[in-house]
Order: sequence, then C-alpha cells, then structure tokens
Amino acid sequence: MTAPPRPGPCIEVATWVPLRTAQVGPWRVGLSEGFTRRGNSAHLTDPDADGAVAALDGVEERYEAAGQRAIVRLATPRSPEPAPPGLVASLAARGYRTVSTTAVLARTVDTVVPRVDGARLDLAETPGDAWLAGWLGTKAVHTDRGVARRLLTGSQAVYVTALEGNRVLGTIRAARAGHWVGLSCLTVAASERRRGLGTWLTRAALAADPEASHAFLQVEVHHTGALALYRGLGFVEVDEYCYYER
Repeated sequence: MTAPPRPGPCIEVATWVPLRTAQVGPWRVGLSEGFTRRGNSAHLTDPDADGAVAALDGVEERYEAAGQRAIVRLATPRSPEPAPPGLVASLAARGYRTVSTTAVLARTVDTVVPRVDGARLDLAETPGDAWLAGWLGTKAVHTDRGVARRLLTGSQAVYVTALEGNRVLGTIRAARAGHWVGLSCLTVAASERRRGLGTWLTRAALAADPEASHAFLQVEVHHTGALALYRGLGFVEVDEYCYYER
C-alpha cells in the first residue's frame, strides 16, 4: 500500500488560522491571544531559507509586544524535512525548551459512517454554543469563548456534534485546505466513553467534505490511546514536529 502524502505546515496552518499573522524573515508568526500553541507559534515558510536564526530577534519582539512567550514550531529528525541542526542548537542557546512533540497522521478520505445506538449526529458550518461548550469543557484551563470561536472560524470547516437528546456526547471539527481536510477537536464526554463515539465522530468527519481527497490530524505523541485509535482507522504517521518555547 502506498503511504499517503504529508500535508506540510502551510496546509496544517491553513486549517487553524491564527487571529493575527506577521511575516518576519522566513518565519510566519501566529498570534491568537494565547489560545492554543497552534494559534500562537511561528513556523518556517521555507525550511531551507537563510536568515532563520537572525530573524529570531524579530520573532521574539512580536511575541513580547503581545505579552506572550515566544513559541516556534520545527520539524524533528523523524520528519521528511527535518529542521537544520544548527537552528535547533541556536534555539537551545537562547533558552528555548521542547514543550510538545506532535505526530502528523494522514489517510485518504472515507464515506462510510457507522451508527451508535441512541445517538445522532449534527453537522454545522459554524461552531454552535453546544458544540463549543462540549469541546471547551474538556480543556484544563479557562478559555474565552469569543477568542475560541474567532480562531475556529478563520477557515472553512464542518462542526460535527454527537447528541443524545439535547446532551452533547462528543465533538469533532473538519477544516478544508485545498484537497486536504484537517481533523481536530475530537472530544468524547467522560461518561460516554467505550461506546465507539470516537470512531463514529472521526469517520463522520472523514466524510464531511466530499471535495477532499486526503485527511490529516495532529496528535501529541504522549497520547498513546489517541494514536492507537487513529492507527486503527487507517491513519499513518507522515510527519513529526516539536514546539519550542522560550
């Protein structure tokens, strides 16, 4: 079986667009009032560009002006396009440390959606209050719903909610970028696990955009249960990156 392609950082960012962006040399700086590392990190738009180290001063100034710590995303040695070792060494010398390692998994899309007894799916083009409450309810820290909604709606997406009556059982988001659909925000209420809801929601998200040919998702590598779920659904690891925080 042929391995699926990798989406690459530009496609991934296009499905989770920061509230504000700035180009500083080869770095694209994302600022989203501190909500998620994906929305508040800088990535290289050209991994082979000269001047990445010199431009770090400007990147840090942008984050300092916003009252935030500087966070940069770099591909690990496991990536098909790893970051230059010299750049990683320069970050370490500046006081950066690795705060998260994330695997990128991909597969072709699917149109087969199973059912879960007693539950139904709702699909919407915007994150409704119930979807937003279900997703944010799993976060360990308080999050401003207005900021979350603005970030989520920065790209075209379908918001899938699993419901039983009016009770939210789980959520997922499927965002479009080119022929890719990026899956994110999978949650299942703690009291509803072991019912197959994660599989159901993921398959529903894979079928949510008939124009897409490939899907990807991002999982922190320490979430072994999530990785096992997605591998069981045919996703293959195609890339890996780290967030470095100063």
